[in-house]
Amino acid sequence: MSARTFIFALIVLALVAGGYFALSRYEGHAPEIDTHTFAAPIGTKGTQFSINLRDRRSGLRGVSVILSQGGNDVLLHDESFPTSFLEGSAKKEHSVEIQIDPATLKLKSGEATLSVIADDASLRRTFAGNRQKLEIPIVFDFDPPRVRALSGLTYVSQGGSSAVRYQIEEAVERDGVQVGEHFYKGGPLPGGASKDRVAIFAVPITEDATVSIRVAAMDSAGNTGYASWPVKVRAGSPIPATINLPDSFLKNKVPELANQVGVSESDAVATFQKINSEIRAQNEASIRSKLIFSDTPLWEGPFRQWPGSQVMSTFAEHRRYFVNSKQVSEAMHMGYDLAATSASPVPASNKGKVIFADAMGIYGNCVLIDHGLGVTSLYSHLSRIDVRPDDVLEQGDPIGLSGATGLAGGDHLHFALLIGDTYVNPLEWWDRRWLKNNILSQLYPEP
Repeated sequence: MSARTFIFALIVLALVAGGYFALSRYEGHAPEIDTHTFAAPIGTKGTQFSINLRDRRSGLRGVSVILSQGGNDVLLHDESFPTSFLEGSAKKEHSVEIQIDPATLKLKSGEATLSVIADDASLRRTFAGNRQKLEIPIVFDFDPPRVRALSGLTYVSQGGSSAVRYQIEEAVERDGVQVGEHFYKGGPLPGGASKDRVAIFAVPITEDATVSIRVAAMDSAGNTGYASWPVKVRAGSPIPATINLPDSFLKNKVPELANQVGVSESDAVATFQKINSEIRAQNEASIRSKLIFSDTPLWEGPFRQWPGSQVMSTFAEHRRYFVNSKQVSEAMHMGYDLAATSASPVPASNKGKVIFADAMGIYGNCVLIDHGLGVTSLYSHLSRIDVRPDDVLEQGDPIGLSGATGLAGGDHLHFALLIGDTYVNPLEWWDRRWLKNNILSQLYPEP
């Protein structure tokens, strides 16, 4: 090869290498930015979100995040990455966690802009790299909804329920009554002729009589407005009850149920203890997971006690179970045990829609009926179920036959009522006068 040819080859090689370097280091693709968009306003609690950055060519040089409101810019994040002239940046992907704390940043209600600026390690823009800028509109809302309670003095018992009417001056995400840690959802006043809303609420039997009870409304920004009204809580307490477990129950019923629910312990007493604690807790959680809220009250008039039945056990018995004079377990009985002749037809206590009809551990064959506005009735230990989910029932329609399925020592019906997630005393809802004075007067106020 001649010297001229060799030199020409070197020049070509240098041009190729230079062209490759120019293509790779002077590339014109800006970084990619993926982040959260803010469809709803941000409230006083602020928010946290992630920003994901990618540049698979020359790599990332840096990223900054700026929040702008009313002419003021706040730098939320600023970060740069090592780069080299020949190789660019090794940082091809990166995630940034951003926390917006309105109090710390001294933000105000209103519009703002979140700017995310990412630069890559390209040699373009006089070696400053390609830039991607994403501007995200944000709305801050720190004003709680305005709520006004309309009801007068309200009496409610521990383990009982009542209702309240109220108004809200803006659209909200949810509203109802806050009783301690329990929330009872509200709905529109029946008939739709008024903007008033109504909520049926309960005071759990285990709750303190001094518990805070307020109407609450939460907007899409997470702000909560409250309104109080005069409420008097009548004190009540669980009823002590002692139950001696006979050998026949431990030898027959407990192993039968244990096989059904998958419990295996060393002896009958230990098996009963696990069923009465762990399985009971699982069943209660399962029941609550099936509850629904429908805006329209489905029931009409007072609920009906099982006709011809005798009361065997009442609401809120604090049961202590004994074997050979030794306490082995305890539980709260949150309904009425009613007995009639064996395998008697059990009717729906009021109009409603079946939301569950199947086996339920300690409750045996169980039916749940939604009556609207958070009111649900429960029927358990049935020997036979004659309804299906989504069946719409009239008061008195048959739902099955009484029995001794589940954790039951004899043929009977366990009947319970729930308001939201709370068991309440059915005796109130069987009383026409109580229902009129405490519930219907709020649902259907006189002009």
